Amino acid sequence: MSLALGTRELEVGCGGARRVRLRYGAPRGRAAPVRWAEGEFEVARFAEHVDVAASMYETFDYVTDQHKVAEWNEHVQRAEVVGGGPVGVGARLRQHRRRGNRDFDLTFQVTAHEPPRRHTVTGQVFGVDTTMDFNVAEHGAGTRVTMTATVTGNGLRGVLAPIVAREMRKSTKVALAALRQRLGAAS
Repeated sequence: MSLALGTRELEVGCGGARRVRLRYGAPRGRAAPVRWAEGEFEVARFAEHVDVAASMYETFDYVTDQHKVAEWNEHVQRAEVVGGGPVGVGARLRQHRRRGNRDFDLTFQVTAHEPPRRHTVTGQVFGVDTTMDFNVAEHGAGTRVTMTATVTGNGLRGVLAPIVAREMRKSTKVALAALRQRLGAAS
C-alpha cells in the first residue's frame, strides 16, 4: 500500500492495483483526518523543521543519541536503547516520559537509520500507531532538521489519530525550538 498526500487529496494504492483519490477538507498545513474508502483507517500527518548551526554529522548524532533526547524534548525524562547497544535498524528505544502529572513509557523500533541523513522510528503513542521520520540536510551554513510524523489508527483508535497528531505537533514545535537552542540558530 502506498499513501501519497497532496495538499487536499489522498492517493491510495496497493502495489500495482488501481489508485483511488479521496478528497479531504483540511486547510493546507494542518493535520487532519483522512478516511480510508471503507471507513476503517484514519491518518494524520504533519511535518515541522528547524535550522541549526551545527553540521549534519553533529546534528544527526545529537538527535539520535538516546542519552541526550531529554535535553531537547521536554516530555522525555530519560531514553535508552533497550538491551544496550548502538542505535540502528531493529533497535528498540524506550523513553520514560512525563506529561502533566502523568509518567509513562513509550517504546519505539528503529526502522531506518542512515547517518547522517535519516532516522525513522515506529511505535504506539496513546494506542495509535505512529511513525516519526527525522531528516537531516545541509541548509545554508548550517543544517535543517525536518521531523515528519504519520499517525494511524483502526476502528475506534482511528478517532484518536488526529487528536494525538495535534498534540504531537505541539510537542514537536517545542522540541525543535529546544534543539535549535542546543545546537545554535543557523544564520
